[in-house]
This record gives sequence, structure tokens and C-alpha cells, in this order.
Amino acid sequence: MRTLLLAVGIALAGTTAQAGPAAPVCAPYDAFAAALRDQAKEVPVARMLSAQGHVIEILASPGGGTYTILIVTPTGLACVADIGLAYAPVPEGPAV
Repeated sequence: MRTLLLAVGIALAGTTAQAGPAAPVCAPYDAFAAALRDQAKEVPVARMLSAQGHVIEILASPGGGTYTILIVTPTGLACVADIGLAYAPVPEGPAV
């Protein structure tokens, strides 16, 4: 599992002038969810269905330390869309 998280970090580290964008990091959803829960203490905080039929899931650590956004295909393959720091839920309020 540590290897999976390391691969996520390396793949999302950015681009280089010669290599271009990093290849997407994908794995079965269950493997990602377990690694993020066990290693980064991230749990699902939001889930939505895209117009393309993918599930978009945001996982975050308690207190908003880190977050990961996964795109999950109908076959259960999850790919990292983004990772970051300082996740903060939007408080519920009146509709704008």
C-alpha cells in the first residue's frame, strides 16, 4: 500500500519540459481506498456521478490536512485526479 501512495505522489508531482504530463495513476478502487485510509487517514467526504458515468469521490483526512480526488470508472478502476492540502468543507447555508 505504501508503494501505491508513493506512486500517486510521484505521478502528480508535475510535469517536466521533456516528459510532459505524468501518466495517470490508476488501481482498483478498493486498493486506493484502503491505502488512503490506512496510510493517510483519508476517508470519503463527498461522492458524485459525472455526466460520463464516472463516480467522482473526494477523500480527506480529519481536520482537513490532506485530500485526494478519485475518478472511478463503472468497472471499479480508480484514477487519481488530484491531491492536495487544506481540505475544508463548505458550511451549509441558504442557497445562492
